[in-house]
Amino acid sequence: MLFDGVCALCLGFVRLAVRLDRQNRFRFATAQSSFGEALFRRHGPRTDSYETNFVFIDGAFTRPDSFVAVLG
Repeated sequence: MLFDGVCALCLGFVRLAVRLDRQNRFRFATAQSSFGEALFRRHGPRTDSYETNFVFIDGAFTRPDSFVAVLG
């Protein structure tokens, strides 16, 4: 899961995902990290604004689809 590390809403989403992920399926990276920035550049629209999140499960999901993917 790639998320905006300075966005309070995104951090709340990550906390929810951690609580729900009892099988440890997810790994997390901020969009501002070098790894996250590379993924964001590859899958995201712009690298000057990270106000979204991506979940990679057999493809890339962005909000609100990422929320549904985590819950599913």
